[in-house]
Amino acid sequence: MSMTLPHSENSKPYRSYVSSKSSDYWKAFEDVTSIMQAMVHGKDFQPSMIELLEKTGRFLGAERAYLFSYDTHTNTVSCISEWTASEVPPQKSRLQNVEITPYTWGLEQMEKLESAGEIFLFSTSEFSRLAKKDAESMKRLLAHDTKSLIVAKVGSKTTLGYIAFSFIERTKEELQREEIELLAHVKNLAECALTFNATKDQVYKRGRRLETIVNNANLLVCCFDKDGKFTYVNDAYCEYFGIKKDEILGINAFNIIRNEKARQQVIANFLSLTPSNPTITHEYRMRLKDGSLRWHKWIDTALFDEQGNVLEYQSIGVDITEEVIARQNLAKALEKLHRTYERTIEAMGKILEIKDPYTASHQKKVALISESIAKEMGLGKEETELIYLGALVHDIGKIYIPSELLS
Repeated sequence: MSMTLPHSENSKPYRSYVSSKSSDYWKAFEDVTSIMQAMVHGKDFQPSMIELLEKTGRFLGAERAYLFSYDTHTNTVSCISEWTASEVPPQKSRLQNVEITPYTWGLEQMEKLESAGEIFLFSTSEFSRLAKKDAESMKRLLAHDTKSLIVAKVGSKTTLGYIAFSFIERTKEELQREEIELLAHVKNLAECALTFNATKDQVYKRGRRLETIVNNANLLVCCFDKDGKFTYVNDAYCEYFGIKKDEILGINAFNIIRNEKARQQVIANFLSLTPSNPTITHEYRMRLKDGSLRWHKWIDTALFDEQGNVLEYQSIGVDITEEVIARQNLAKALEKLHRTYERTIEAMGKILEIKDPYTASHQKKVALISESIAKEMGLGKEETELIYLGALVHDIGKIYIPSELLS
């Protein structure tokens, strides 16, 4: 039920294992890599994952492909993306909140095989050697006329979910090296995609939560005169900062900001307000009485008389610490996804060098020269990076040319 995954230290040169599926493999490899690139540049998660499953499923000859998310709190999985071949009925709706305890045997086998660098492929021919309860649980995994199933865990450190492909009939002996390599690549892409999507969902939920707070007026509200002395604070403000109204009214509003740099920035924001531009929105971090550092978003407004003199300042604030953390995590997830994309492009360049040893290091030199030209032209960082990556694989067409012709 297993097949060894490729390892860099024992992988053979490309030319030694070219099979009848080589051209299809490189086309599939390019396709799934392009899908990841589209996600980096903003394409929605769901259509991207369905396309990823379709490209991989068709290459493997599968009838169905699934991506499951795993909920650690309920110990359940839910199918979040599904692809099915023509005339194969979808099952996504019935694969929601599925308790995974009954499938412990299969998951344990999968964990053992993956830790040994192998992939889990289960077929109906193996039912006879299983205990009755294990056989019954595995039968539930094989829907309708499906006779074999590949399942792989998504997540290198913690389990984020599972990716699965079902077949009318497939055995481990039939799996080719290119198929195993593509599975390993797609599994890594799925991990990046799930991490990226989960972080993006957090940002969305934080944004919705902030909107609800604003609508319910659960805000930190304060007013102060032209000299900066508090004239009004609401109950939420007092409760949040741990102060009483009679303790704060009349004191200077800027003095409660302990960080000198932040205080000067806030003062500068207020001084920048004019009758033609009376409102400003800004974010800053502040240390509270309990020692915690919290991020706030403030909308500051100045009220002016007819002569343009300041009558009063009004500020409405909200704690956005969780939103800021979610944004930072999203940026990290995007950076990780981008690095994976760069490594993929670099790997393709190295494969091209193996394919044509007479031009070894040519790809790298062209990329470096192209990068230098882009910098001399004054192009931006992102454009320069894209030119560099494109130059690394400018000879991608050589992959499909027989090695004998290149040499």
